[in-house]
Amino acid sequence: MNNKKETTTLVKKCIVDSLLLLMNEKEFDEITITEICNKAGVSRMTYYRNYYNKDDIIIEYLKDIAEDFKKESHSWMKKNEYTNKNVIRFLFSYFEKYSYFIKTLRKANLTGLLQECLNNYLETETNMIKKQDPYEKYHMYSYAGALFNVYMKWIDNGMEESVDEMAEIFCKANNYIWEK
Repeated sequence: MNNKKETTTLVKKCIVDSLLLLMNEKEFDEITITEICNKAGVSRMTYYRNYYNKDDIIIEYLKDIAEDFKKESHSWMKKNEYTNKNVIRFLFSYFEKYSYFIKTLRKANLTGLLQECLNNYLETETNMIKKQDPYEKYHMYSYAGALFNVYMKWIDNGMEESVDEMAEIFCKANNYIWEK
């Protein structure tokens, strides 16, 4: 049973990697399932056993990233002081780890899938949205949107600033906005 799961994980990784490579060679809409299968070294039957279409590859990979984020953030919270700046620093360093993937999404105009994934994460994982005052959920979405946009701008600018600098910039900007 464990061998089958490991094989499926490896096959999916090959498919994701192949799609990302192809996305850097040509437009997302022009990529065919056959090209993905050939590059990944898998049959169409194997592909369709795991995915319905190309969007599913991206969406499932985003879910995997979110699941990994959940694990890493819980581990991080046990070891670090919980301050806004520390949390933002962690978020930027986490996103930095996936910068190739996110740059590829950006190039293909698919960052809306990332934003949707962030929103879904908020809805399922953040207690603030489930309780407290009714305005809190909007505050969290506003914060997530700001973080997403700043991160996208950081990518567009070649990620010249360090993670620490970005945490400082983001916290100062949000303190300025929320205090006005």
